[in-house]
Amino acid sequence: VNFFCTDFSGNQNNTESRNFEVNASNSPPRILDISNIPDQTVTESSITPVAFSVLASDSDVTDLNHTSLEAIFSYPNYPEKKSLCSHSNDINATTANYSCTINIEYIDPAGVWNVSASIKDLQNGQSSYYNKSFLLLVFYLNRISKNPDYLHFIYNISNFH
Repeated sequence: VNFFCTDFSGNQNNTESRNFEVNASNSPPRILDISNIPDQTVTESSITPVAFSVLASDSDVTDLNHTSLEAIFSYPNYPEKKSLCSHSNDINATTANYSCTINIEYIDPAGVWNVSASIKDLQNGQSSYYNKSFLLLVFYLNRISKNPDYLHFIYNISNFH
């Protein structure tokens, strides 16, 4: 880069020359936290939507790709579940809050589940996956469904004394 200086009389000096480099790099965003997920009560043959939140951070919150947040629930030897997430609000200039929902089905096992979350920025930089384990206590509604509307038992009375 050459610097030119001109004084009020119109005299110009261009004897100073400098070279420099500017390295601009994009720092990927980060997941800061995943909210706790409370115990759930499920009803037979139903799906229970469970809400939770995710906090994401970037040097400039306007650089976060709000549609790219992914939260995945996993349990050993069970199919993964992907949640639906949407941008709720900006906490400050670097942190955004996302609302997410995962559907818990009555057939899902109770136990320790893992939730992993990641987000991208508008330059396609991706955060590392943030992992959090939680104990999902599924309280089942004690109930028997029967179809048709009757139960039929066959006993051989001769076997009773």
